[in-house]
Amino acid sequence: MFEPPAGHPDHGKSTEAARFLGERLARQLRDGEPPSVAAMQLLMQAQTPAEARAALDVAEMLQWPDVARACNSSASRATSSLRDVADLIAQNPAAWHIVHRIAGAIEHRLVEGNAVAHWAALFDNLVGLSPEGSVALYSLGSPRLLAEATREIVVLLDDWGLLEPASVVLDIGCGIGRLEMALASRVAAVTGIDVSRAMLAEAQRRCGDLPNVRFVLGSGTDLPEIAAESVDLVLLIDTLPYVTLSGSALAPRLCAEAARVLEPGGSLLILNATYGGDADADLASLARLAEGAGLELRRADWNPLISWDAPAFQLAKP
Repeated sequence: MFEPPAGHPDHGKSTEAARFLGERLARQLRDGEPPSVAAMQLLMQAQTPAEARAALDVAEMLQWPDVARACNSSASRATSSLRDVADLIAQNPAAWHIVHRIAGAIEHRLVEGNAVAHWAALFDNLVGLSPEGSVALYSLGSPRLLAEATREIVVLLDDWGLLEPASVVLDIGCGIGRLEMALASRVAAVTGIDVSRAMLAEAQRRCGDLPNVRFVLGSGTDLPEIAAESVDLVLLIDTLPYVTLSGSALAPRLCAEAARVLEPGGSLLILNATYGGDADADLASLARLAEGAGLELRRADWNPLISWDAPAFQLAKP
C-alpha cells in the first residue's frame, strides 16, 4: 500500500484498519480539515486508542515524501496539521473514550414520535459523560479546546458586525452556557434556552455570577418566554441539525419564532444547517426557511472557523 522512506522506523505491524485510517487522515489534512475535527473523526473510527496511534504513524509516513518536496505549501500545512492532531490526542488521553461514549449515544437520523423528549433525554445523559464533549465533540472533552472554539465564534460575530454593547442576544440550544460566558461582557443581555434540564443546570453553575445572563427551559417548539421584537441577535449554534431531524414542521416553526422575537434589522446566525454535507442543498433549504419566516438570507461562509468545519449563515429581519 505504501513504502516507508529509507531510514524511517518500520511500521509494518500496523493493522490494515490503522493503514486505512492513516491514509484517510492524511487526505483530510491535505484537503484542509481542521485538526480538532480530524482528531475527533480518527478517534471515532479507531477501535482502540492504540489503533488511533498506529494510524497517526501511517499518516506521518505518508507525509514524508511531501516534506521532502518542501516547496509544496499545502503539503507543509498538512504536515503541521498532523503534528497538531497528534498533540491534541496526546494532550487529551481520555479523548478516545469520550468520543466513543458520546458518538455511540447519538444517531443522526429522523426521530419519530416525541422528538423533543428524545433530544432532552439524550443530552441530559451526554452532559454527564462530558460537559464539553456534549456540546462540541471536536473539543475532545477539553475545556481549553472548547474555550478556543467559542472565542472563534465570538470573533466571527464581531467580524460580521453582529455584536454591540446594547445587543440583546438569544441563544437557542445553549447547552452548557459556553457562549453566554463568552458574550456576557460584550452585550447588554443574553438568554440561553434549551430543552435539557441537565444542560441548563450545568450552564447555571458556570454562569450563575453573571447578572445579565439568564437561562430558560424551552419547549423545543416555540419561544413563548421571549417577547416579540425584543432581541437583536438569535443564535442557532449546531442546533438546527437536531431541529431538522425532529420532523419537517419544526424548523419552519422555529425560524418563524426567531423572526417574531427579532427586532427589525436583527439577525439570526446559524452554524451548521444540517449534517448532510451538501452545501448547495443546505443553502437552498435555508433560503426557503428564510422566505417562509419573512427573513432575508444575507450571508453564507462555508469555512469561517479554524477549529470547526461548520458553515455559517446570516438571516436578517428587514
